[in-house]
Amino acid sequence: MAAASHQERLNKWGIPLERLEKIRQLEILDDDILLCSYPKSGCHWVKYIVCLLLNDGDPSAFKDQTEYFPFLDRVVPIKTEISDGLDVFSGHPHPRQALTHFVPTLMPEMSVSGKGKLIYIIRNPKDVCVSAFRFCRHLISNMESAMKEMGLSTEQMETRAAAASKAYEQGLDGYVDDFVSGDGGMMGSWFEHVREFQTLLSTRPNSLFLVYEHMKIEPVETVRNISQFLGLDHSEQFLTEIADKSSFSNMKKDIFEDKDATVPIAGVGKEVYFRSGRAGGWVDHMTPEMAAKIDEALKSRLGDCDLPINYIGQ
Repeated sequence: MAAASHQERLNKWGIPLERLEKIRQLEILDDDILLCSYPKSGCHWVKYIVCLLLNDGDPSAFKDQTEYFPFLDRVVPIKTEISDGLDVFSGHPHPRQALTHFVPTLMPEMSVSGKGKLIYIIRNPKDVCVSAFRFCRHLISNMESAMKEMGLSTEQMETRAAAASKAYEQGLDGYVDDFVSGDGGMMGSWFEHVREFQTLLSTRPNSLFLVYEHMKIEPVETVRNISQFLGLDHSEQFLTEIADKSSFSNMKKDIFEDKDATVPIAGVGKEVYFRSGRAGGWVDHMTPEMAAKIDEALKSRLGDCDLPINYIGQ
């Protein structure tokens, strides 16, 4: 999809064109850490691991994600007392870290050209689809209060409300169709997102490509790879401890037990962001016909893409 088409879609969802340009022109330094993913792909898990590695295993900095790991895509404070993500990132002590769900054509130009450290995480699109569907279903019950706190205009609220309502009304089968076509959400096509990042990371220095399913199988190796990528010098014992501490179940327990810990969107409970973390959980929700639609899209749209994992049939 052309950059202009991405911009038009995001503008309709409430991100002004001037904001998109400001992100494109954002200064990126060599030690900046930019975490990129399609929504619902495990970015909060990676943020938690990075936080532990940078803070000697102390998760307290993660208590307020929007301050420690600002979300560049957000136009306004998600909570009224929190600053704009771009401002937080710009004023953050080094190394600075930030999250974005944008495609490369909308990311900071300096990052795309190689400045800073870029981490991209990919997850089985069937699990992404189910997680996004459940997220939209939950949002419909909290839509008005959450969007008012986000400061959206009436038109922007209607756009988001319509998308969530559609997911609620059509069921998973219809949502799978939208997911395959790219009409399922704010960030457009999962397939285009993955293709654009695979192309970028194949030539960009200082890049790390993570696979959600591999993270589940090889947690210590994952933590070691992230630590080395960030240029950190940790003992094997420390890395093993972090791998255990950052397991999905332990991360979820830590966040749920801390009553002051926040999530990025007001009105959305922690249980929506940190649900099960299971790899392959889509099999409990999708029919074989639904899964076949995504497999066919994988073959036709990413079949020639040299991805680190083959999700067809999985």
